[in-house]
Amino acid sequence: MLACHPSFVHDTLPKLIAAAKAEPGKYSYGGSGRRTSPSLTMELLKQKTGIDILFISYRGASASAADVVAGLSRCAIANIDSLMALVSAGKLKAIATTGAQRSAALPGTPTLAEAGFPDLVVTSWSFWAVPARTPARSRTS
Repeated sequence: MLACHPSFVHDTLPKLIAAAKAEPGKYSYGGSGRRTSPSLTMELLKQKTGIDILFISYRGASASAADVVAGLSRCAIANIDSLMALVSAGKLKAIATTGAQRSAALPGTPTLAEAGFPDLVVTSWSFWAVPARTPARSRTS
C-alpha cells in the first residue's frame, strides 16, 4: 500500500504523479529498506511514469509511517498489514494498493492497475517455519 498523511494535497496517485512531474525531486516517500517488494514497486512506478521522487530508507515500516504521521515525510509504502492500523485510525490515507484486485481490507482504495498501470501488479507472501518437533498449539489457549 502507498499511503500519505490525510492532509497531503496530492492524496491520490494521479495527483502525486502530476505533482512529482511538475516539481522533480521535491517529494519523498519512505519504506522499510531497499530491495524490499514495496520499495521495488515504487522503483517500477518511477520508471513507468518518469517521476523523480526520493526514497528514504527506514529500519522498518513503522518508522517510515511515524514520519509521515508526524509530517516529516510525504508518503510511505509498505505491506498493508504494516500500515493498516494507522489507516484505520485516520492517521494515514491509503492512496493505492499493488495487487491485481482491490484489497478486501481497503475496498475503497484503487490499485495501481486501476490508476493506469495494468502491468504493475505486485504481491508478496510470508510463511512461518518452526522446528519439526514443535508441539501444536493448545486448543485451550
